[in-house]
Amino acid sequence: MEIVSPVNEKLWRAGLTLEEYLESMTENRSRMRRRMQWIRMTPYERALFARMERPVRALVLAEDDCLDCLMNIPLLAHIQVLAEPFEVRLFRRSQQLLLSAYLDSRGADELPVFLFVDGDFHEIGLWSGRPRTADARLADWRKQNPEYDAIQARDDLPAEEKQALLGPLKARLLEEMEDWYDLGLQLDASRELREVLKGWIPES
Repeated sequence: MEIVSPVNEKLWRAGLTLEEYLESMTENRSRMRRRMQWIRMTPYERALFARMERPVRALVLAEDDCLDCLMNIPLLAHIQVLAEPFEVRLFRRSQQLLLSAYLDSRGADELPVFLFVDGDFHEIGLWSGRPRTADARLADWRKQNPEYDAIQARDDLPAEEKQALLGPLKARLLEEMEDWYDLGLQLDASRELREVLKGWIPES
């Protein structure tokens, strides 16, 4: 059965601004703030996003412990500063089951999910997870660190014990992901977002 989009003014108003989301984070708040300060956009990217004239709203599905969220949500924060008609609202997947189910039905099942709509909530496009070029990097890292997936798959472990075992691995992965993004993956993510928003960013 087709799931009808739940996106409307009421849902939008229920979302959190970037600052509200940051303040409500129970994990990775300082890391998210640091990432927002660290990332830099090229003059070319800045000029492109600054040309946006028509309203674009980004509904973001996220969770505090998601490393891909840490890498990619800060990019939206920078776009929001550059493009006056660009707004962002965030929703936790665990608290927005209807929106999550709708996005899952659209094939966007990896966090973060960016759903772009116009000022009247007509859908523009979707982006989720990570830039395509990041998939190979992550696959290689998992091959080199098989214990990460092995721990994730263990249903016999209490949640706290599982998180304790995963903690050092996640910290190592986060450091490497930051290097990947600084060395090119952020540019790839920006390029993919511009492709989704093609037609909404004036070419000249």
